[in-house]
Amino acid sequence: MFFSRIYIERGLVEESPYVAGLLKGRFKGLRVTPINHYKDIFSRPRQEIELQKRRPAIILARKRPPYLYEGSRLCRSSADAVEVSDYYALPMMNCPMSCEYCFLRGMYPSAHLVYFVNFDEVFEEISSAIYEHSMGKIALSFESDLVYLDSILRCLEPWLDFARQHPETTFEIRTKAGGRLHFLKETRPLKNVRLAWSLSPPRLHTAFEHGSPSIGARLKAIRDAIECGWQVTICLDPILYTISWEGHYMEFISKLFTQVPPGPIQEVQIGVFRMGKEQLKEARKRYPSSQLLHYPYEIVGNTYTYPKKVAETLLSKVKGLLMEHITEERIRIVGV
Repeated sequence: MFFSRIYIERGLVEESPYVAGLLKGRFKGLRVTPINHYKDIFSRPRQEIELQKRRPAIILARKRPPYLYEGSRLCRSSADAVEVSDYYALPMMNCPMSCEYCFLRGMYPSAHLVYFVNFDEVFEEISSAIYEHSMGKIALSFESDLVYLDSILRCLEPWLDFARQHPETTFEIRTKAGGRLHFLKETRPLKNVRLAWSLSPPRLHTAFEHGSPSIGARLKAIRDAIECGWQVTICLDPILYTISWEGHYMEFISKLFTQVPPGPIQEVQIGVFRMGKEQLKEARKRYPSSQLLHYPYEIVGNTYTYPKKVAETLLSKVKGLLMEHITEERIRIVGV
C-alpha cells in the first residue's frame, strides 16, 4: 500500500459513497483514524517531512471556502496577464514526489496528502462561479498530481465528470505520470480537458525529480494519450541552469520529437526556475545541501528567479530548439 495510514474527518464515511468505497476496496485493511479537521494532523508543528515522504498518510477531508483561486502570475505568460478567467481548483494538497525545484518544498508543514472528497458541495460552488465569471480555464493539479495518483485513489473520475458538464471551460491537469494509464482508454476523451505533461532532460530528472516516473515512462503515457484522442500539452518548466544545460536540452528536445509526434501537441509551455520568496526561504532551511535551492537567484517582487540575462538565454535557446519541430504559435513562455 502506497499510504502508511488514512485519516478521515468525522462523518465523511457516512456522507460519502466514494469514501465508503475506498475503505471497502483499495484501502481495505489500512489503519483508519477519525479526526475533527484535517489541520489537526496536517498543520502540526515540527513534523519530520523527509520521513513522511517515504510513506505519507492520506487525509480525506471536506473542502471549505474558497473553492477556486485566481491563477498565479508565476504560471501565466505575458499574453495571459490580462485574462481574468484563469483560475485553479484545489482537489488535493501536496504531492508524493519530491522535486527539488517545486514550491511545495517550502510551503506546507507536512508531507501527508489531503484529498477533498465533498464533491457535491465543491462542484456546486465552482459551477456557480463558472456561470457568474465566464471562466475560460481552470487548472486542477496546481498542488498535486491527480493523474499519477488515479490508480490508487480513482480521483480523476469525479473531476472528469464535472468537466464533461462544462464544455465551455478548459480544464488543465498537469502531471508527471508515466507508463500505462488505464483511464486513458476507459474514459472517453474530452475536448475541454488538456493533459499537461511536465518533462525534463533525463539527466536533470535523475538529479532533481526524486521519486517521479522516468522520462521514458512519461513519453509512453503521452503517446498513449495522443493515440486515445486526448488533448496534450508538454511543459518544459522549469528550465534549469546547470552545467552543460544547453547540451542536455538540445539532445532531449531532438529525441523528444522522434518519440512523440509533434502534430497533435496542442502547446509547449516553457519557463525558467521561479519560486515565491517565502517558499524558497523555508525550502532552504529544510534542504541546506540542495545546490539548486541555494543558487544566488535574483528577487523580482516577491519571487526568486535567475538573473535576467540568464533567464533570457535559457528561454531563447530552448524556444529556438523547439521551433525546429513546432511552430512558434504553439510555444508559450510562462512566468514572465
